[in-house]
Amino acid sequence: MNLKPVERSLGVQPRFTTKSTIGELAGPAVVLPDDVTLREVAGTFFARPALTALVIDGSGGREPALIPRGRFTEFQSRPFFDELFAGKPVDAYLHKAGGETLVFEADAPIYEVAEIALDRDGAAVYDPIVVTPDDGPPTLADMRDLVRAQAEILRSSSRNANETLSRFLKSQEELLQARKMEAVGTLSAGLAHELNTPLQFLGSNVTFLESLYEDYHEAFAALGPSFQEDWCEEYPSAVHDMQMGLARMAEIVAAMKTFSDREGTSYAQIDVNETIRTAVTLIRGRIRQGADLRLELAESLPEVRGVANSLAQAWVNVLTNAIQAVESSDPERPRIISIRSTAADGTVTVEIADTGTGMAEDVAARCFEPFFTTRPPGHGAGQGLTTVHRSITLEHRGRIEIESAPGVGTTVHVALPAE
Repeated sequence: MNLKPVERSLGVQPRFTTKSTIGELAGPAVVLPDDVTLREVAGTFFARPALTALVIDGSGGREPALIPRGRFTEFQSRPFFDELFAGKPVDAYLHKAGGETLVFEADAPIYEVAEIALDRDGAAVYDPIVVTPDDGPPTLADMRDLVRAQAEILRSSSRNANETLSRFLKSQEELLQARKMEAVGTLSAGLAHELNTPLQFLGSNVTFLESLYEDYHEAFAALGPSFQEDWCEEYPSAVHDMQMGLARMAEIVAAMKTFSDREGTSYAQIDVNETIRTAVTLIRGRIRQGADLRLELAESLPEVRGVANSLAQAWVNVLTNAIQAVESSDPERPRIISIRSTAADGTVTVEIADTGTGMAEDVAARCFEPFFTTRPPGHGAGQGLTTVHRSITLEHRGRIEIESAPGVGTTVHVALPAE
């Protein structure tokens, strides 16, 4: 595996800019077919001592997979590897110890790839990036080269030291916020788990009270007018209200569990409608009285491959912007936020529209820029739609567009490739 070195560019024209792509960093990789055995993988590493990783080629629509030497060596050191695993196909390793492989198309911007790659956990942050060119076999981009290129991009794009310092401080603020959100997610998972058991107790008891009414309401009614009014008229309504409240609490707890589930942070086949429902449950409390939230979700949507929590967070960010736009609009206008999902020609489409203040064309064109915001200081750092753009275009290989006009409202169009 020969990777292109990144040369320092002090005092010369920068080699990498914000328009540079990951394909410029990628170099040749050792690629093995997806039907290779683990014995052949081990033999390849043994024959090439300098090889730090190899790639298993994808087929039938499956993405390529990365096998780092260190991770495979640890797997190979298991007792009875030769007897139990050596003759098995490579999928036996990928399912048990493969970890996550970052795969990007060659035209993905370096600065966006770096944000995702550097956010990986533990030793995985040092794994190379798999790059898929328009034609030809997969290639690899080394993380050290990626970091150097990202540093050069930051240097070349900084207008002066003050701007660089400002961006650094904002980045630190966003990093701190991300860590806080991670802690909130952990807390939410524990809270949802703890609430689930008492909710079950309450549900069982309310069911018992409902059956109690069915068995004894005639006997209580015979005791006199006061029992007739309190028991036969008020009791069923009270039980119904408790059931509605418990159902709402169970819905919120389920959304908290889904949003904070660690399994939802890895790539899998996901239901887009379910991620939308999770987001709606989490933000419904932010909609003030008078706003009308409308859902029009197509039945039997095809699944997409992606990260459930990330997609749900993207909907939360878009809906938060829509809520703020509607609340700031003319109070005489209808306050409507609508979400619509459809599917056609192998694509799942989601449209989130609002009747809020809308945006001018030049403002809408800059919505996805990092740190761009029209809000006053103290009301957000302008990373919401940047995060949405990264999630949709990089993590889910989709498209996102904004259609907006002042005084009319805004519609966010998202298209995701279906499996």
